[in-house]
Amino acid sequence: MHCSACAAVLPSGARFCQKCGQPVAQRQVVVPAHPGWKRWTMAVLLCFGLSLALGFILVPRNQASQGVAVGNVAPDFTLKTLDGKQVTLSQLRGKVVLLDFWATWCPPCREEMPALEAAYKKFAGPDLAFVAVDLAENDVTVGAFAQQFGITFPIALDGNGQVTDTYNILPLPTSFFIDRSGKVVLKVEQPMTQEAIEGRLAALLGRSG
Repeated sequence: MHCSACAAVLPSGARFCQKCGQPVAQRQVVVPAHPGWKRWTMAVLLCFGLSLALGFILVPRNQASQGVAVGNVAPDFTLKTLDGKQVTLSQLRGKVVLLDFWATWCPPCREEMPALEAAYKKFAGPDLAFVAVDLAENDVTVGAFAQQFGITFPIALDGNGQVTDTYNILPLPTSFFIDRSGKVVLKVEQPMTQEAIEGRLAALLGRSG
C-alpha cells in the first residue's frame, strides 16, 4: 500500500503517511465482474450508493463528522500531559489558545516545531496557552523528541486518538487558533512559519507582532 500524495510505502493499518503527514485514503473494495452475477452486483452497488447519498441529504451530520469549523466553540477534552499533569481545554477560557495536532514521525510537524517554540517564548504570558496534541505515541518517544527540540510548551498525549478523531484531523500538522471565548477563529492544515504564527497570535492578543 502506498501514499496517494507522495507514493511512500505505508505500513498496514496506517492512518497518516509517515513521510508527508497526509491522511491515508481507504482503499475501495473491488467486486470481480463474474458473468453470472454482473447485473445483480451492479444493482446492489447502485442501490447502496443511492441509499448512502440519500442518508447524507436527510440526516444532519454532527460536529465530529464535519470537523471543527471556524466560528464554532472548540470541542472540550481532557488529556494527560507529558509532565504527568492534565489539561482541559474548557479551563483555558479567557486565554488565547493555539491547539496543534502533530506526531514525532511527521516531517512537516518536525519542520514546524522550532517556529512554534520561538513564538511561544516570544508571547508567553497568562493570557496565552499552547497545547500540542500528539497522536497515539508513548511518553518516552514524545519526551525524547521534546528534549531534542527544546520544547517548553505543554504537550498532551492523545493515546487512543479519540481527540484527534473528534476534531476530524486529516493532514498533520493541523492547528487551531482559539479566542478567549473558546471559539475557533482560524484553522491551518499545513506547517506554519514563525512569522505567520506570531502575526496571528499578535492579532488575537492585541499586541504588536
